[in-house]
Amino acid sequence: MPRPRSPTQGRSRLTNATAIRPEAGELLAEARGLNPHVPAYLSGGKRLPARLPDYVGRGDMSEAVDYAAGAKTQWETVPGAIAWLVA
Repeated sequence: MPRPRSPTQGRSRLTNATAIRPEAGELLAEARGLNPHVPAYLSGGKRLPARLPDYVGRGDMSEAVDYAAGAKTQWETVPGAIAWLVA
């Protein structure tokens, strides 16, 4: 079974990719509330472990690692997206 991804993080990224809109900030705030650890892993502030976690808990570091491992490359394709995320 595939590991769950945060749909709010994905929606926030897509909204930012198309244009900075008022709802992008709202979605980002919602995503940070669901898992505040994600920005550190996407930005490189925290290093991703060599091995993904065996289990993923909602809102914890294991979920952030799992999400970032699968989505970091996508975030990096959008100029300024990671800087926007951590601002």
